[in-house]
Formats: sequence, structure tokens, C-alpha cells
Amino acid sequence: MKLFWERSELEVSFILKDEEKELLTNRTNINKLGFAVLMKFVQYERKFPNKRKEIPIPLIKYISEQLKIPADEFKRYSLDIKRREIQRHRAAIRKFYNIKEWNRKYVKNISEFLNKSVFPLKLEIEDIRKEILSFLYDKSIEPPSQKYLGRMINSILNSWENIFFKRISTALSSQTKKQIDSLLALPESNEDIKLPDLRHNLGTTSVATFQYGPLVASLHFGDFCECNYTQLSSSISDFKLFNKPITLITPY
Repeated sequence: MKLFWERSELEVSFILKDEEKELLTNRTNINKLGFAVLMKFVQYERKFPNKRKEIPIPLIKYISEQLKIPADEFKRYSLDIKRREIQRHRAAIRKFYNIKEWNRKYVKNISEFLNKSVFPLKLEIEDIRKEILSFLYDKSIEPPSQKYLGRMINSILNSWENIFFKRISTALSSQTKKQIDSLLALPESNEDIKLPDLRHNLGTTSVATFQYGPLVASLHFGDFCECNYTQLSSSISDFKLFNKPITLITPY
């Protein structure tokens, strides 16, 4: 959530409705203000704040004006999720807005969404994270912690990459695999490999760099199956896997 709000924006998004005010009855001023601020934050973001600094000061002041409670009282409201009182507040807010608490069972839904709609777009990791948060927002699912989200993205990416390369490997003929292995095999030599050799700049990688001769590849990749080298290279020359260019290498 952005930290700076115009008065007109606050009036559009954060006016307390009568049914929301009913949830504030029989609460102390501290809990009344804290609960209301947390509630309106969740209504807008579909998630709870991880830290106090994520809550805009204009939002706190606007809610305090409506409740006629000093804004400074919010400083005394704890956001510690280990406290049972805060756990009850969160549960009540989730129920009111029909927001589902995060559960590991949603990982499968996210994985299916990424495989179908996100990974083919070749997005950066941060953009993938935003797509997941948007997906969870639309489904009214409370997102996991940032740390858990990062681990989940890495895990799903690794699984997708394994499947992706397995498909390519399965589609390649035995002869093609032998030719590629032959191309990649290190030459026999008694000389030691020195560090400067490993650091040597080989120049820009391109299709032309590795175009040693024609090779008919039988692949099942996207919308094409069998094609010659020229057709294949033109079809995938712009393809990138997580921003790592894929170059088709052909042996002599």
C-alpha cells in the first residue's frame, strides 16, 4: 500500500460502513482503533501488514477521526501475531471479508497458474512474485510471508525447468544426443586447465557462432515438431528461459 494519500482518496476507500462499525462494539479505544485500521488495510490489500511501517499514517488519522479516538492510541495496539487477541482480530476480519487464510494446499493452484499463464511470458522473478500476489488477491487468499513466497517460487521454477528440459531430451533422437555429446566432449590433453583459460572471453553467443553445419532435429517444442536447423533457429532465436538465451548448437 502506498504511504501518501490525498483526502479525497481516503474518503473513497476508507470510510467505515455501519456493518463494519458493528464489529467495533464492546472494545477498548485502543483495540477499536487498531481493529478498524487493520480491517480497512485488509479490505484494500487483501492481506495483513507485516510491519507497522506498512500502514500509512494518513489512513490511521482518517480512521481515528471517524471514531473520535486520538491517532496516537494506535501506537499502543500490538501487531504481534503470537498474541491470542491479535489472532482473534485477524480471524474476525478474515471472516467478515471472506478471505481465506494461507494454506499450503494453495501451492498446487499457484503452480498450475504459473505453468499455464506466467512462465511462458519469460518474466523476471519480481514480476512473477507480483503475478502470484495478484492471483491470490483475485481469489481472496491471504498470501504467505515474503520468505515463504520466495522459496515457493524457486521450488516451482525448478520443477518447471526439469519438466521443460526433460521434454526436449525425450524428443531428441539418440543420434542427435550422441552428436551433441561429441560436440561437448573435452579434447584429450595432458595439459592442466589454467584459471586464465576459464576466464577467457569467448565473445557474444549467437546462433551464427555455433552454426557449423545442417542438422535435422526432431523436436516437440511448442507448435512445431520436425524442422531443419534454419527453421528451428528462426523459430526460437528470441526464446529465453528466465532471461538466459537458448542457442541451438549443431555439430559438424
